[in-house]
Amino acid sequence: MPEEEKVEESTEEESSAPPKKRSPILMIIGIVVVVLLLGGGGTFFYLQTNSAEASEEDEEVEEVEITDTNIYYDGFQTNVVNLAVSSEYQFMYLKYGFDIELSDTSLYAELNTRLPRLTAAVAGVMSNQDWTEICTPRGRERLGRDALDEINDQLAEGEVIGLYFTTFVAQ
Repeated sequence: MPEEEKVEESTEEESSAPPKKRSPILMIIGIVVVVLLLGGGGTFFYLQTNSAEASEEDEEVEEVEITDTNIYYDGFQTNVVNLAVSSEYQFMYLKYGFDIELSDTSLYAELNTRLPRLTAAVAGVMSNQDWTEICTPRGRERLGRDALDEINDQLAEGEVIGLYFTTFVAQ
């Protein structure tokens, strides 16, 4: 019988004991999980919305037809050259990039074949310039014409009808 009394006593002690408090760590972990889920859902929704808008814009770009005018070639990379030494500036660097306008789409193949030679020829034209000569809009136009003439001298078929600087920074 003493065993029965012990069982009854332990049952009474458990029922009279105050309920255990939940650990604040569990509550913090729960809050962190909820915040992460909400953040992940928001990010997913944002990315889905932007990708839908981007695909609509891509479709618009694809609908544009290429005609005989405004045919551009953007295969030239941005380059850096030393400018010619002048009395005012000892060392100047020019970072430049450009796209060219073609007279005919058949020039693409020749441009891709001769790209290293054309890049070197344009770099030669750029590096022979003095900063004081090319720092004005008129000087940049003249520099563009000189580079355009050099490219056309290197081509056997067709001609390039325009050169447009996309990057032009001197330091």
